[in-house]
Amino acid sequence: MIRRAFFITSTLVALASVNAQVEHGPASPGIGVGIIARHDAAVDFKDGVEVATIDGKDREVQDFSVCFLLKLGDLPQEDHPIEFLVLEQPNNRLVFTVGSGGRLGCRHKETQWFGQLKMPAVNRSMHVGLSVKRDPRQSLAGLWIDGVEQSSFVVAPGNLQIKSPALICRAPRLHGMISAIRIYDRALTRPEIFELSLLANPKPALTGFSGTFALTQNEIIAVLGGSEAVALMEDGGWEAHLITGASDADHRFELAHNVTVRSLAWETDTVFRQDRPLNFGTLSQQLDRVGATTVALMFGRQECLERGADGVVTFEKALDEMLALCKSRTPRLILFGPAPFEKKEAPMRDLSPLNGALVDYNRVIYLAAAKQGAVFVDALKAWPKDSVGFTSDGLTLSTSGVTTLAERYAMPLRSAYRIPAPDIAARLRDTVRAKNKLWHEYWRPSNWAFLHGDRTAQPSSRDHLNPNVRWFPQELEKYRELITTKENEIWKQVSEMGRKLP
Repeated sequence: MIRRAFFITSTLVALASVNAQVEHGPASPGIGVGIIARHDAAVDFKDGVEVATIDGKDREVQDFSVCFLLKLGDLPQEDHPIEFLVLEQPNNRLVFTVGSGGRLGCRHKETQWFGQLKMPAVNRSMHVGLSVKRDPRQSLAGLWIDGVEQSSFVVAPGNLQIKSPALICRAPRLHGMISAIRIYDRALTRPEIFELSLLANPKPALTGFSGTFALTQNEIIAVLGGSEAVALMEDGGWEAHLITGASDADHRFELAHNVTVRSLAWETDTVFRQDRPLNFGTLSQQLDRVGATTVALMFGRQECLERGADGVVTFEKALDEMLALCKSRTPRLILFGPAPFEKKEAPMRDLSPLNGALVDYNRVIYLAAAKQGAVFVDALKAWPKDSVGFTSDGLTLSTSGVTTLAERYAMPLRSAYRIPAPDIAARLRDTVRAKNKLWHEYWRPSNWAFLHGDRTAQPSSRDHLNPNVRWFPQELEKYRELITTKENEIWKQVSEMGRKLP
């Protein structure tokens, strides 16, 4: 059972950590910087390879990293682990091993890291990374598998001699391949390790919408936006409408199978600024992390509130930059226009005069969608006239406001399909909500500082039986199975609903 202590340990500390650790420090040098030896092509362990330094020169480094892609044909059945990658230098020996059950190990002098390969551990590529940052006080040297930290140690100050050939890969008794081998003369950060791990899963070829929305098999929709987007995803109505609307002319729901929605929205996010905790990763990395095939963007309302009519030009520029980033990950984009502000009586501020400027923001979004070949959904045009009670203060959407927005956002996206009975989406919404709650706890867990921030060396961040084991990251990964189970329940429920339609 997942340890709930992770999510309740000192709420005040968690909030302070998230607010303090925004990603506005020095930029990462990038995964191409600091490489002193590399071999990209796949190599069979039986054939082996020697990896020379890039310039043929010897090196002496303090901090360093080693990473590679590993693909096993089967798991060793021997009692002793098999060595498959070795850096053997004077007075230094760094060796990677794999044992029965998929136990991965790495030894360097008196230090040993261990991790467990994901199951199934055969016939699939996995990324392995060792990042060594020497600090006599903190455990900052860790072993990572597929972007998940397995164990970490204190590594005392010292040097590592690297003479060419830097690494020797050879394991005649091991069935499998190794590729994308790299040695760095610096420690890699978590976002960099995660970015490298994406090499294990190449992106599929995708085509844009060309202005017409149509779901595909295995569609993964990533939702970006601020407070309204967060509320919409928590409500679950929009997602339920979207999934149940993807039936064919005979009301069969096969098209809805494997349609996945992932909320990357964050309260107060705007196109100008998206603050995240330390080591959370960039937006492009998060889109890659969820495997987004489509990106849905919900912006414009908060920007209008903050900057008014004078902010339209800067909004257009920032939106173009965000769309360019999203399009670098996938050409399939959906842009949603904002919901209007609502008139309120004193003592609340009347925000309805901002609706004139909001029309200009809405037009910018429409033109941007047309330029990018994206789908545009106009909420202002379809919004009920003289609406009352859709917000609590003129800005924050009420329950009826969220429900209305969900319907307005979903209707144009399912117009190409036959619309199912009206109550079907409502029956699915509770299951969608439960799935999204699990996703929220996985993607935005409490106490980030103890998970991947600046408190990972604290005792409470580690296994009480073995302080070298980082149990928070591995515990958190258990949510993935829970999320998948809930999504299977959603698809099963939708399929059963389809069979009951007339």
